[in-house]
Amino acid sequence: MAEVTFTNELFHSDELIVVPILQELQENVLNANSKDSNEKKEEKVKILTNLDEVSQKKYQGNQLIASLNEWAEPIGFKLVFSEGKKKLNEGYKRVIRCNNKECCFQMIFMAPHSQKDQNYEPIDQILQYELKEYCNEHNHPLNYKAKSQFSKQILDEIDLLKGQIKTLVDLQNVINTKFGTNFTYAQIQYQVNHLLEQNFGHPTEDATNFVEEMRKDVAQNDGHFSFELGDDGKLEKALFISAAMLM
Repeated sequence: MAEVTFTNELFHSDELIVVPILQELQENVLNANSKDSNEKKEEKVKILTNLDEVSQKKYQGNQLIASLNEWAEPIGFKLVFSEGKKKLNEGYKRVIRCNNKECCFQMIFMAPHSQKDQNYEPIDQILQYELKEYCNEHNHPLNYKAKSQFSKQILDEIDLLKGQIKTLVDLQNVINTKFGTNFTYAQIQYQVNHLLEQNFGHPTEDATNFVEEMRKDVAQNDGHFSFELGDDGKLEKALFISAAMLM
C-alpha cells in the first residue's frame, strides 16, 4: 500500500521514493511563460513603411532594384527580387520583397508594353515601372546596415568625376578604390543619373520646356515647329524651322 506524504515524496513498501514533481512543474511553467513572453514580443513587432515617395515615381527597369534600395537602406531594410521578370498581357511585372524571408513586406511593379519591345534588345533600358500593389508591413526591427553607403564626400567626388571619367565602370573602380567601398555598377549609375537630374533637371521636364518655347517662338515670329512623341509619351523627334529659313 502506498502513502503520499509530500507532493514530491512517495513511500512504497517502507522505501522512500523521491519524485521531482515540483521542480519539473516549476521548470515547465517557467519555460512556458518564457515562450509565451517571447511570442508576445514577436507579435508586437509591426512596422508600417510609408510608400508615398515610391508611389510617386517611375523607375527605369535596369535601375529598379538599385533605386529602391537607395530609398530602403537608410530606413533600415534591404530589398531583393522575389522572382524573375514576367511578361503579361498588361505589361511587364516585377515583384520585390524584403530580404528577410519571414517578412511579408512586398511591392509589385508594372511597366506597360512598348512598340519597341520586339526590336529593342536591352528591354530594361526603356521600361518604366510604377508601383501597383504592395504590403507595407514589416514583422521585424528595421536594423539593416548596408556595407557601403554614399556619404556626402563620396557623392561630391562622383559629381566631380562623372564628366571626367569615360565609363561608369571606370568611375565605379575609382570610387571603390579611393574610399574602400564595394558599390555595384547599378548603384554608381543611379547616383550619376540622380546627380544629373539634380544639376540639370529631369529630361522629361527639359523636353516639355523645349516644346513650349518652340511653340511660343512660332506663334510670335512665324516659322514651323512639329514634333512626335513615343508610345511612352516622351519626345522622340522635333523639327523647327525659323521664319528666316522659310524665306
